[in-house]
Amino acid sequence: MKKLLLTIAIIFASIITYGQHYNTEILGEWQGTVVKQDESKDETVMRFNFRKSEFDGKLICNRMFSKDGELYNNIDDNFSFVFEENNFTYTWINSGGVWTETQSFMFTLTEDGLQIIHIRWVNNDQRADGNGNSVWGYMQTGLLKKQ
Repeated sequence: MKKLLLTIAIIFASIITYGQHYNTEILGEWQGTVVKQDESKDETVMRFNFRKSEFDGKLICNRMFSKDGELYNNIDDNFSFVFEENNFTYTWINSGGVWTETQSFMFTLTEDGLQIIHIRWVNNDQRADGNGNSVWGYMQTGLLKKQ
């Protein structure tokens, strides 16, 4: 019985730690400018916080926004965060009224900083007006530096 319990514990621990390997250099706040990949070349400043959960020790990613001049972590209910070694993805989906939106952030840790690709995709369902759907999106790329 003890052998069986030990085997189950080892298997369970292996499952929990699978996919939880990451380069610890990612920990901390990162900020940089991303450039829209279209003719406008619009620029946006983005900031992210990567930290270890106090509860279970897992890596957490939060996009940071400014509210009344102070930065706060955006904690969404409907998001996924996946990482392995030097690559990380953070995706969230939300909706309101007639629209649904998905934003994905893909990160790669390099010697120069944290390379980022941001994709935003929006579906405005206007079928009630007889106009069909308005679907639009864009992609941005850039480099974040540790703060």
